[in-house]
Amino acid sequence: MASERSNIAAVDRWREKISCREASLLAFSRNLGILLNSGIPIVTALDTITHYPDDPKFEKVVEDLSGSVAQGFTLSRAMARFPRCFLPIYCRMVEVGETSGTLSTSLEALTRWGEADRKTREHVRGALVYPTFVLAVTFILTILLVTFFVPQVLEGAGRPADLPLLSKALLTVAHLFGNGGFWLVVLGVAGLTIPTLKRFLGSENGELLLRGIPVLGGVLQCAADSRYSLTLSTLLSHGVDLPRSLQLAGESCGSALVARDNKRILNGITHGESLAELYGARPDVYSMILRHMVRVGEETSHLSELIRFSSQILAEETEYLLDSLLAALEPMVMTIVAVIVGGILIAVFSSIYAQLGSF
Repeated sequence: MASERSNIAAVDRWREKISCREASLLAFSRNLGILLNSGIPIVTALDTITHYPDDPKFEKVVEDLSGSVAQGFTLSRAMARFPRCFLPIYCRMVEVGETSGTLSTSLEALTRWGEADRKTREHVRGALVYPTFVLAVTFILTILLVTFFVPQVLEGAGRPADLPLLSKALLTVAHLFGNGGFWLVVLGVAGLTIPTLKRFLGSENGELLLRGIPVLGGVLQCAADSRYSLTLSTLLSHGVDLPRSLQLAGESCGSALVARDNKRILNGITHGESLAELYGARPDVYSMILRHMVRVGEETSHLSELIRFSSQILAEETEYLLDSLLAALEPMVMTIVAVIVGGILIAVFSSIYAQLGSF
């Protein structure tokens, strides 16, 4: 008996820890929805879509789902045992579909939601690839140049004491870069500060700080509100009640500010306050487009449709702001590169010029 309980606990821990690729989950939702819509029984459908060569871990997840459903579990309950694969919004949508007999429709909606959400996040990441790559290459090449080339040139140009001030400073930096102890200290400091900085930027205060940066703040707000409104409209349009929809949307939008403010929103809704007024009290969190659409939606009793429309507008606004951010980043990155390269060249040639002038 003790051995059996130990095995069950081990399986439960495996279910809690296992994760899957986003592409695998989207393919699963799409294919399962198509098969169910064709009238195929759910266990047969699950057995049919267990092959994921690029994600073998997810194959085991689908096999486990099939076995659980065959034993009498509902699909939503079976999915809830894999919290890192199926988010609460996913399980809730599947539960609504099971209850209303529209599981295939819910899966199709989840597929559309997942694709739109991935598109927004990939666009944000893609816009930052170019400047990040340029700065990383510049940083690496600068370290190599300063470590191996600069000391030979400067020390060959004359005695260090006779070098210009900028050349002395660059030579000091070169000696530091060539010191293994210096890099151990740098790695130690980075190991301590980067996790702390990451936690801070993911907190409410960190997000407020980032939102205060021109253009970048607009990108972050529009992207968060786009994901929030997309999730909210998807849940509302498929029969999830407003409080639960608001809770799930706030948890899944990726914004610490929205997640924290969700408590105030839910409390206000419980006491009969207008959703538009609740959003309007925090213009620093919710964009004007979302606030306006919610107000119109409440007045016309078409809340989910207007929120879905706002998610489309915000997604387009996010793309526009990202293009503006990239256009602003390019000259900044080029300026940083020019300052670094120019500083090194000035330091090197000033030392050579000073040496020539001493003859």
